[in-house]
Amino acid sequence: MNSQPSALNRMARATRNLFLFIVFVVLAGGAAYAASLLNMRTYKLETRGLDLVVLRGTMIPFRFAYYQPPDALQADAYAPLNLEGTPAAPNGATFGDRDQLDRALFGVIEGLLRPKLASDDARDLETAADLVKRAGYLRGLTADQNATLKKLGSEFAYYVAQTRLQEARRELEEALTQLKIAADTDGRHRDQANAMLLSVAPQVRELATAIQETSAIALGKPPAGNRIPAPTPPAGNLIPAPTPSPSTEAPAAIPAPP
Repeated sequence: MNSQPSALNRMARATRNLFLFIVFVVLAGGAAYAASLLNMRTYKLETRGLDLVVLRGTMIPFRFAYYQPPDALQADAYAPLNLEGTPAAPNGATFGDRDQLDRALFGVIEGLLRPKLASDDARDLETAADLVKRAGYLRGLTADQNATLKKLGSEFAYYVAQTRLQEARRELEEALTQLKIAADTDGRHRDQANAMLLSVAPQVRELATAIQETSAIALGKPPAGNRIPAPTPPAGNLIPAPTPSPSTEAPAAIPAPP
């Protein structure tokens, strides 16, 4: 008589334990899934070598991988950033959304960008161009950061303009040199080169001199006293002076009567 209740009790305990186990597995699975979703929304900045890399959480909790957005422009924004030995990067910092990540990343980019803008080195200006473009892809910036980016962009535009004007001046001077070589050489384009040289040389000299003097003033230097010399005209003017036609010649003077 006592064996039947005992069997029922064991069955009841087994059923209860199985139910509790299933509840535990479901809760643990739900917690793991929630942790995975939360981890996937988490971003992290980490220093690896000389680069600052952007990581994003995976479906495995507490595991991160390189963040690689499908959009090409966004991929450029979050590509590894060369810190050039700067120790001020927020190594190991985590962020709950991409806006927070963008704001922290902009702070690093701004710290790298400002010394580049103060440099006269062409390589630094090229790096500054990349940094300004990269910062422009960050969509989560604050209003103050956007204003700072706009100001930095205007400063960069000034340096770019100076660089391009100097390059244009050198190209113009080189063009005049090549025209003079062509005009001094007995080639099939000698006449055309001579005509072009005599036509554009004064304007090119004036423009090149204006660029040189403007750049000197911008750098706080007095303009050079000597202007860019005019190229020496080629030997033998190949453009003959126009001969007046008979119809346009002045009539001979009529002698006065005695």
